[in-house]
Amino acid sequence: MKQLRILILEDLEADAELVKRQLVKAGIEFEACRVEGRAEFLQALSEWRPDIILADYSLPSFDGLSALRAAKAHDTDIPFIFVSGALPEDVAIDAVREGADDYVFKDRIARLAPSLSGALEKREERRKRRLAEDELRQTEERYRHLVELSPDGILVYRNSLILFANKAAGEILGTDPEELVGHNVYDFIETNYQALASQRMKRLDEYGFVPLVETVCRRPDGTSIQVEATSVHIPYQGGQAVLSIIRDVSEKKRLEREILEISGREQRRIGQDLHDTVGQNLAGAGFLAKALEQKLTRQASPLTPDATKVVSLITQSVSQTRALSRGLCPVDIVANGLRLAFAELATNTREFFGIPCSYEGDARCSNTLDGLDQTTATHLYHIALEAVNNAARHSRATRIEIRLTCENDAHILTVEDNGVGFVEGETQDQQGMGLRILDYRARIIGASLQVVSKPGKGTIVQCTLRY
Repeated sequence: MKQLRILILEDLEADAELVKRQLVKAGIEFEACRVEGRAEFLQALSEWRPDIILADYSLPSFDGLSALRAAKAHDTDIPFIFVSGALPEDVAIDAVREGADDYVFKDRIARLAPSLSGALEKREERRKRRLAEDELRQTEERYRHLVELSPDGILVYRNSLILFANKAAGEILGTDPEELVGHNVYDFIETNYQALASQRMKRLDEYGFVPLVETVCRRPDGTSIQVEATSVHIPYQGGQAVLSIIRDVSEKKRLEREILEISGREQRRIGQDLHDTVGQNLAGAGFLAKALEQKLTRQASPLTPDATKVVSLITQSVSQTRALSRGLCPVDIVANGLRLAFAELATNTREFFGIPCSYEGDARCSNTLDGLDQTTATHLYHIALEAVNNAARHSRATRIEIRLTCENDAHILTVEDNGVGFVEGETQDQQGMGLRILDYRARIIGASLQVVSKPGKGTIVQCTLRY
C-alpha cells in the first residue's frame, strides 16, 4: 500500500496522537495533517488533497456532519470515517446516509485500521465500478450511433411486437421508426410470405439465429419491396428478444432480373442464328453429301463407305444443332404455353442424351399458367432445363421426370431423376454452380427452391411459385 495522506479533523492533540499510534501499530504507512476548524479543513481539502478523512463528530467551532458534507461536495469518492467518543444511534444513521463509510468509537480504537482498510477497498470498488459504467456508457453510445447510422434496417421485437426500429428500418418500410414500435412485425410481411416467416421464427427458437434469407415486405401504403433479412436472439430490456437486420434489395433484384432478361434475349438470338445459319448450312451440306453418296453408290466406288460416314456425321450434327437451338431459343412460352415448352424439353432430352424423359402436367394449372408473364415463365422453363441438364450430364440417370402440379395456391415444378445422387453440400463444381443458378433464378421470380438428394437415391429438384 502506498503512503496515505490522512486528514485528521480533531480539536484534541492527544486524541489525534492516539489515532496515529494505532495506525502505526497496524503497520500503515501514512502522512497526517491535523486541523480543527472549518477554514483549515476546507483549505486542506483543496490544497493538501488527502486520501482519507478521519473526523471527530463534535468540535468547538465545527461539527463532523458539516465536515462530511463539505468533503463530499469537494470529492464524492473520498473515504470518510468518524472517530468519536460517542455517537447516538440516530446520528450514526444520518452520518451513513450522508455518505460516511464507517464510525469508530475512541474506546474501541483497535477497529480503526480494519475500518480504514475497508473504506479504501470500497473506494477502489467504486472507482472500478465507475470506470466500468463509463466504459459501458461509451460502448452503448458507440453502438447507438452505429445502429442509428446503419444503412441497414434494424428491428428489435419480442413476441412479434416491435420494441425498437432505427431510422433505416423506417425508410425501408415506408414510415417513421416511432410508428413501427408497438406493431406486430407480421403486419409488414406480405401475406404469401408470412407462413415462411413463421417457419423461420421456429428455426430461430431452435438454433438461436436465422441465416440471410429473402422475403417480401409490405409498406403501409400497400407497396411491396424485396428485402434480405437475418435474425438472432439478443438480451433486451430485461428479457430475450429478436434482432432482425433488413436490407432493401428491390433495385438489386430489378437489375439482376434485367441482366437475366438481356442474357435470355442474347441466348435466343444465338439459338435463332444457330437454326437459321449453321443449321441451314449443315442441312445443305447434308443434302449435297447424300447426293454424292448416291452417285458414288451407282458408280460402285470404293469411296462410298466414306461418303456414308460423312452423311451420318452431318445428320448427327444437324440434330445436335437443332437441339442446341431449341435449348437456347425454346418455343415461344407465352404464345404456346409452358406445358408445350416442358413437353418439348422432354423430347429434346430423349433425342440429345438418349435418356428416357417424360413430362406430366396438371390440367388444373392451365388458367394460372396462362397468366404468367414472359419473364417468370422463361425463368421457370430455365429452372427445368438446368435441372434436367444436371441430371443428364452428372447423375448417370436412366430416367428423368418433369412434373408440373398446382397445390395450395402454388405452381410446383418438379424434376426427379434416379441417378447416383449426392451428399448435399458436397456437389462437384459444375453441378454445384448449376444448383446455385437454379436457386438464383427461383429467387428472382419470388419462388422457393428445394433440392433433396441422397447417394444412390437420385435427386429431386422442386420449385414452388405462389400465385
